[in-house]
Amino acid sequence: MERSESECQLPSLRQMPSQKHALARLPRLEGLSRCSHLAKNLKRILSLFIRLTCAEVYCNYLKLCAFFWALEYMAVRRIVCLANSYKFGGLCVAGIELMPNGSFGQWIRPVTNRSSRAINHFEQTCTDGTPSRLLDILDIDFGDALPENHQSENILIKSGKKWKKIGRFPPANLAPILHDGSEPFWPYAKSTASGQNDEIPADKLPYVKFSLALIRPARAMVRVFQSRYKQKGKLDVRVRFEWGGEPNNLKLTDLQKSSGFQNVGSGEYSLKNPTMCVSVGEIFIPQNAAYKLVAGLIV
Repeated sequence: MERSESECQLPSLRQMPSQKHALARLPRLEGLSRCSHLAKNLKRILSLFIRLTCAEVYCNYLKLCAFFWALEYMAVRRIVCLANSYKFGGLCVAGIELMPNGSFGQWIRPVTNRSSRAINHFEQTCTDGTPSRLLDILDIDFGDALPENHQSENILIKSGKKWKKIGRFPPANLAPILHDGSEPFWPYAKSTASGQNDEIPADKLPYVKFSLALIRPARAMVRVFQSRYKQKGKLDVRVRFEWGGEPNNLKLTDLQKSSGFQNVGSGEYSLKNPTMCVSVGEIFIPQNAAYKLVAGLIV
């Protein structure tokens, strides 16, 4: 049986019973007010739970941000530059870490992924446009440690990150890290034709536990001369001194000081209480040996 159109129409708003009347028509249920009160409490608890969960998530987010910020901060390490020397393929820079409380940390030699591990001139140019120098306090972005043979101090620099100069370090404050001189450093050396106690055979390198040290002998002699192993006009520069009761005659590879002595010309130049950063270079394959060098000279 079909209904007429009028019978299918919905009642108007005026025809709809009011909420008061509608509730009055419903049967009274026992405990309805109690259920309503419970629902309100559940709603409050749920709302509180959501707020607490959001707060916890936000707190964890902040912790995560702080963690990654700390990682980035920890990658930047501050060193006092104590070696800035030339080497095959570029430069060798090294220094001692300066801790936030002002104390000294470990020796660090910034290196690259190149086979020579050398730093180039662009990489050691700082944010102010000047190259790093001895006694500069530098902030450097580092990556992973890259110890290699006897050079345990090697740490990779982050590519594309400029070094930042913070200031200058007073040389008088280097006393706590000076090698005490009670015994020779790297006592397994032989002597080359031009040097003395300057060559460490490869089979002795496993006994070398560190490759950087800072010393301050009472006196030293710089000798500038024409070596028979170099072409005419190319002067060799070496430093003679005694340390730990052992005589040494090492090649001076300090970039600025070596060039300065070469410009002065052949001769011998006496130094009183010089501060020197001595280093053991990487293995020179043709001779199957590594060489002790004066990589930094502070006078």
